[in-house]
Amino acid sequence: MAVVITGAKKDIKLDYTNFSRNLAIYGMVMKKKAVEVIKQQARYFAMDMCDFTPPFAGSSPAAGGGGFNTAAKKKGMDAVNRDIRRIFAPLDQAPAAVVAKTGNIGVLSAWMNAKLKLPEPHMPEYIFKMYQERGIIGQSEFDYFQRIESNHLAQPATILLGATEAQVESAHIAERGSPEYRLNKNLRNGRFYVDNFGVVKAYIKRVQVRVGKLKSGWYSAGLKLGKMKNANWISRQGASTSVYVARLTGDDPTIKLGSTNGRNISQGYHFMQMALKHRDYSLRNAIFYHLNNPKNKGKLEEVARRIGMEQFDLTQTQE
Repeated sequence: MAVVITGAKKDIKLDYTNFSRNLAIYGMVMKKKAVEVIKQQARYFAMDMCDFTPPFAGSSPAAGGGGFNTAAKKKGMDAVNRDIRRIFAPLDQAPAAVVAKTGNIGVLSAWMNAKLKLPEPHMPEYIFKMYQERGIIGQSEFDYFQRIESNHLAQPATILLGATEAQVESAHIAERGSPEYRLNKNLRNGRFYVDNFGVVKAYIKRVQVRVGKLKSGWYSAGLKLGKMKNANWISRQGASTSVYVARLTGDDPTIKLGSTNGRNISQGYHFMQMALKHRDYSLRNAIFYHLNNPKNKGKLEEVARRIGMEQFDLTQTQE
């Protein structure tokens, strides 16, 4: 009976000491100088981080280019649109109770005018019936409206008349929080209803232009080391968030690379750990395929023992 190595194991705990050792062993197996290995693997890690930094094409990050393609870009743009529309809505969608609680007859008038532009029926029906019968909504009608609607429970909400993009941006930033920029399941400040939703649409487009910014620091750092996958929507974000410090002389070359806005990503540290685990797996996988050849008989087993046999998939045979 014999044990045969069939590949590199994926789901192992990340160990930085083992990772450093695997880098060194990879260099010896591939007959590469330390500086070559560091530059190559740093560039690959920059690619990994573009894959593992939102937005990514699938439901979860994965290596292989899914963080670079147009599907990832579209997912990011859709997320921006969805999140901002969770916060803002057209005035005609405001609940009657929210309008009543403003205590402002001008808000009621603007709200009714917005609703009248929509197909019937207009709800609550009684207030529109009053308007049709009397041709006006005065203070007495508004007082009656308040008495009826103020009894209805309503979620916290704000009505903005004449809203500007600056107001929309301020409300959006306050709602998504800092530094993680993530909307809570329940909105902190409730919804905002605006009379000119075109302002919100213009703001959505402006924010969508920034999709790819979270990846751009990694992308720019990778470019300093060689070619990166084509992704104009990432590269056009510039290098302002890029971290790149290389010390490539001597016996212990190092490269520090990263992104200054990485902390703005919810689960950012978790995704980075996933990317590092993938890079470690890729090293062991490359070693396996390089040595899994009859002409290298015995070498794979020897190297695997140095790395740790538990880091490889093993199969028992009857030989």
